[in-house]
Amino acid sequence: MNISGFKKLSGSQISKSDISLILNRIKNIIFEADNSKSIIHIFNSNFFLDNEKCENLPIGLYGDFYHHHLSVFLVNKNNIKNFQKLFGECNLNLNRVIIKSFVDGVKVIENQNTKTFFKIDLNDNQIKISLFDDSSLIYFEHFNFGLNFIYKDLSKVCSLNERSVKKILSDISFDDDNLLNNFLNKDFFINEKYRKLSLMHIKNIIEARIEEMIDISFNNNINIFDFKKSNRKIFLNIGNKDILKNLAKTITSKINLNSRVQILNKAQDEHNDISLINAAEIIVKGWDKEALPMIQPKKSIISRFFSSLFN
Repeated sequence: MNISGFKKLSGSQISKSDISLILNRIKNIIFEADNSKSIIHIFNSNFFLDNEKCENLPIGLYGDFYHHHLSVFLVNKNNIKNFQKLFGECNLNLNRVIIKSFVDGVKVIENQNTKTFFKIDLNDNQIKISLFDDSSLIYFEHFNFGLNFIYKDLSKVCSLNERSVKKILSDISFDDDNLLNNFLNKDFFINEKYRKLSLMHIKNIIEARIEEMIDISFNNNINIFDFKKSNRKIFLNIGNKDILKNLAKTITSKINLNSRVQILNKAQDEHNDISLINAAEIIVKGWDKEALPMIQPKKSIISRFFSSLFN
């Protein structure tokens, strides 16, 4: 969710309390609109003082009108409760939830020396689109389909079993155009009858599925249309080692603005995933674009009276 708050200054100096007031007001509006959600991330997107963009929080500056843009990420409260219950059974406390795509994006910022970019994660069962603007995660979308659709399509259209399809995608480079005039060797038919199948026919099936997935998640995604107008890098993460090895070039060619695409990784298995270490670093060190305001609890008249005496 992207949302904005403002403060009329009338020539006065903007203070930390003004910023906190805006953040807390926005959080309260969100909770009043839907109290079934919890906020897990708030990112400072943009700051405008008298319609001029500021690189940092303009605390201490004078102006007439302050405008603060935020990106807010929510999760169902019941999900948090279920995690708390699970950790509680192991005598552990859940202090914070962090989006994995945020953690992975921070590593892109640090390793690639860039702050504004798209990140496309293609995994077997899901596709994730992340958008960072000046080190702030401002958009994230998850799609419940992924690279497994390629396997299913080949199996269905070519009447091949699962083992045969896996061997084909593991052993044949469909990025090599010189191979595509050949026919599929009989060694690729595992426990099934040989049939004459051209590699070009198989490649066409694969390309059609890749194009459909990329079009839905990125090329034709109206939620990110305006952001693609600027010259943003696109980092592509392919989470299947066979697809990465044999189809990375083909996938890249299907992404609009493919000249901006850079493949990030060699596919990693779950045992080599360092996201937990990266998340721990963020929790300990913090992230300068993340806002963590404190909501002031509502107090009764009696509480406010005693607070005025002892504060």
